[in-house]
Amino acid sequence: MQYQNTSNILRDIQPNAILKATKEVDSSIEIAKSLDLPLHPDPPKNWDSLAAVAILNRYLSPNEGIKLLDAGGEHYSVVLRQLYQLGFTNLTCINLTFKNSFVKNKISFQFGDLTNTPFSKSTFHAITCLSVIEHGMMLKSTSKRCLE
Repeated sequence: MQYQNTSNILRDIQPNAILKATKEVDSSIEIAKSLDLPLHPDPPKNWDSLAAVAILNRYLSPNEGIKLLDAGGEHYSVVLRQLYQLGFTNLTCINLTFKNSFVKNKISFQFGDLTNTPFSKSTFHAITCLSVIEHGMMLKSTSKRCLE
């Protein structure tokens, strides 16, 4: 699907909202399917990953220079796979659970602590962090490091 058509489809998705109803999950799954995007096996995760994809799609165009990080993602997370499907190619995921670095579906997975990453300041154009902070992260240090 052409990038412009994708942008039009994603434009109306609320990027920062509270999930209120099952129909929102169903709608996000239908949109992801219409764009041929990978789906998460846990249906509500499709709602928040598609919201993240929509906001990134509003402000960034896929090209070789755009670098994106998923902080605390898992190998089965879909947000970076969805972004790859839309044309973003420089994608990295860090998590304390990764024992070794590996590449899967052209996404780099690395051991990393999102409060103390191995990356220099301003390495990434954007960072996603889905379903992570509510698990006891130190919000102040996490936010500070992400803003760098």
